[in-house]
Order: sequence, then structure tokens, then C-alpha cells
Amino acid sequence: MQRRRFLKTSGLATASVLLGQSKRLASSAFASENTPWNFVLIMADDLGAKELGCYGNREHRTPNLDRLAETGIRFRTCYATPICHPTRFEIMTGQYGHHNGVYQFPGRRGGPVAGSPEDNIARHVTFAQVLKPLGYATAQAETWQLTGEVPTLVRECGFDEYCMWAYKHNLPPRVTHTGGW
Repeated sequence: MQRRRFLKTSGLATASVLLGQSKRLASSAFASENTPWNFVLIMADDLGAKELGCYGNREHRTPNLDRLAETGIRFRTCYATPICHPTRFEIMTGQYGHHNGVYQFPGRRGGPVAGSPEDNIARHVTFAQVLKPLGYATAQAETWQLTGEVPTLVRECGFDEYCMWAYKHNLPPRVTHTGGW
């Protein structure tokens, strides 16, 4: 898949949701293909691109990620905050902190006020919400570490299914933590 085509289609998808014309724009964006593309977004804490073979590392063996990079789209330039909470907000919303208001953990210097609208991911548009009107099934499997109530928050953010590591306060009602601490 060519980068320009990907950017054109994702731009049309975003515009279609924002303009409320998702079916018409989506059908024209995918007109030359029989099926829509699959999206797999991987965010690994404490892992930089320089650690992967597809970005030139000769020591670490990452054959599966390298294969994904060969058959999909691999970005050459990407910037993220070196703190997990704001990075998750950036990835989920497609906006840097100066647009989404999240630079740090809530309640810490530079971070939003805990419980404020800026810190509520459900008040932001997420990539899953953009993809759902286009017929995508969405799932989330990762460390959530975002504010709100699970599982309603995960669904409010546009995900159909989820499997996540969670802090004790994020466990659904009547679920008891049985693993190690």
C-alpha cells in the first residue's frame, strides 16, 4: 500500500465522520478495493524505533514486527511524549498535547486537573470512533491507564471488545484480581 493512498483514505475517513457523510465518502475512498484495510496499532512502553530490525537494529531480532513493516505502512518520522499517559491520549485522539490538553499525568505539574474535561478521554474523538461508522470492528488490547469507568469508557471510546491490563480501580464490578501484585 502506498503512503499517499493511505493518507488520502484516512483523511477522507476522518472528513466523512466529521461531515456526517461517512457512507458516501467511504465508498469512494475504497472504490478500487474489494475490502477495507486492517489496522493494527502497536504501542509498546519503553520501546523506541531504533530497537527494531525494520528500523536498522542489527542486534535485536524482531522478525514478526519486521514482516508487518514490510507488508504495511512504516512511518519514518513520528513524535510522541516520553510519558505513557499523554502518549496514549496522542495516539487515541491523533492530537499532540497542545491540542488535546494532556502533557503529563493528571494532577502532576503540566498535567490536566484530575477529573477535568481535558483528562476525560470520552470527551475527545478517538480513532476507533472514526473507524466505526466506516464498518470497522474495533478492539483494544493494552494497558489502558486512562481515566474513566471500565468497561463503559472503553466502549464510549469506540471499541467493541477489549482485553487489558488494569489497575485495581479499573476492574469491572464484581471482578476480583487473582494475579500477582
